[in-house]
Amino acid sequence: MHNPISIFFCSPNIGILHSWLPILKNLPESKMIDSIYFPKKRTLKNIDEKDISYKFLKKKIKKIYVKSDFNNILIFKTFKEGKSFSKKNTFNIYLNITKYIPFSKIKGLVFFLFKKYEYYFNLSKIIDFSNVIENIKFIFCDFSELPKDYYNEIKFKIFDKKIFSLNHGSGIQIEKKNYFPNYFNNFKELYIFVWSNIEKKIYQSKYKKIKNKIFTTAIPKHKIQNFKSNKISKKIILFSRNFQENFFPLKEKVFFLKIIKKIIIDANGFYLCIK
Repeated sequence: MHNPISIFFCSPNIGILHSWLPILKNLPESKMIDSIYFPKKRTLKNIDEKDISYKFLKKKIKKIYVKSDFNNILIFKTFKEGKSFSKKNTFNIYLNITKYIPFSKIKGLVFFLFKKYEYYFNLSKIIDFSNVIENIKFIFCDFSELPKDYYNEIKFKIFDKKIFSLNHGSGIQIEKKNYFPNYFNNFKELYIFVWSNIEKKIYQSKYKKIKNKIFTTAIPKHKIQNFKSNKISKKIILFSRNFQENFFPLKEKVFFLKIIKKIIIDANGFYLCIK
């Protein structure tokens, strides 16, 4: 069986791949990712097979690890196998059953039974992910996700690994006082890529131990084609991914767009296209 040397943690959503892709494509062979871990099954389900990131992963990835809704971790050799598993609706059946059960202990018992059913039904795919992590040397991820519940089985077992981190979003949230638990200071080698020098200064003030391991990287650029207006030479395109209302309300999104328009677009006379 192939023993992975490096692994990509795909969380919190598929957008993290779009941010990482320009870096992953240029890694040396000694550090090239050859396995991927989906701590949330729905992330794998949402991968678009027409997307450039999928084409890259399909070519490079040899092992796909998926954490099920019942906390079993399964291994697949191909994305086709993994996506087929991610589309199963067993968890929805569990939810429909337990919504009529008022007692948490009984719900816990039902969850346990469903977990065991999934375990034995997929026995050939079930794997002890802690043993996999033992062989890993390089982890590519968004380090701010690591303390979350869906990493419970490994989050205290990766302190001696080389962790390369790139934030999945704008980085605005890093200014929150409680955003940085002491958990991160236990890492021996944590390398953080940020989008701007402003973010870099904030990280350095939060993490005294790793202030020399924070690097500014360029935001991925996209080509602009088929603009009908030839009068304005300065053109800029703004990509905005889909969002969940509870994480990024429409009102707040419009607010940020107005700020971008005022201090960047209007000030520089750009021709703006929003996709």
